[in-house]
Amino acid sequence: MRATSVALLLFVAVSVFIAALGGWSAKGAIESDNPGLRSDFTPEQAGLDGILHGQLALIVFGALMMSGEYTSGMTRVSLLAVPRRGRLYLAKTAVTAAAALAVALPVTVVSYLVTQLALGPQGSTLDADGVPRALAGGVVHLTLMSLLAVGVAAAARSAVLPLAVLLPLVASGSSSTRLPAWRRWGRRGTAPRPSRSPVN
Repeated sequence: MRATSVALLLFVAVSVFIAALGGWSAKGAIESDNPGLRSDFTPEQAGLDGILHGQLALIVFGALMMSGEYTSGMTRVSLLAVPRRGRLYLAKTAVTAAAALAVALPVTVVSYLVTQLALGPQGSTLDADGVPRALAGGVVHLTLMSLLAVGVAAAARSAVLPLAVLLPLVASGSSSTRLPAWRRWGRRGTAPRPSRSPVN
C-alpha cells in the first residue's frame, strides 16, 4: 500500500532530521553556555530523541497495516482466502512486526550516530557504556508501538481510533528508552554535561 510506504519513509526522514537538528542545537547551546539547555542533557539520551519523534509515523504505519483492508473493502476477499480471522490477524501482525523491526533497527542506529556527529566534540560513541542496550530497547519499543497500533486498529476496525488515541498520547512525551545508567556516569569521569567555568 502506498500509504504504509509513505509512513515508513516519514519515520526514516523525521527520525534522522530530528536527530541532526537536536544534535546541532545542543552543540550550539553547550558552546554558548546557554542556560536553556536541559539540566539532565547527555549526548547519549539526545541520540534517542530522533526515534522518539519518528515513532509517530510507525504508529500510523501499524494502524494502516491493519485497517487498510477495512477501508478498501478487501477484508471479505482476505477472509475467503483465510477463513479463520485469527490466522489472518496473526499474519498481519507478523508482517507488521517484521517490517517495523527491519526499518527500526538501522534507523535507530543511524539516528544515534547522526546526533553524535552533529554534536561534534561533545558527542559520544556507539559502544559507550549502556548505549547498545538502550538502542536495542529503542528498537523493541518502536516495534511494540507499531503492534499496539495494529491491535487497536483491529479492535476498532478503523485507523481513526488508534490514531486519535495513540498519537496525542505518544506526542505528549515518552521516556521509555532512557538509559538508567547515565546519571552515574559523572562519577566515572564522563560528565553528563560540560561544567561551566566559575565566574570571578
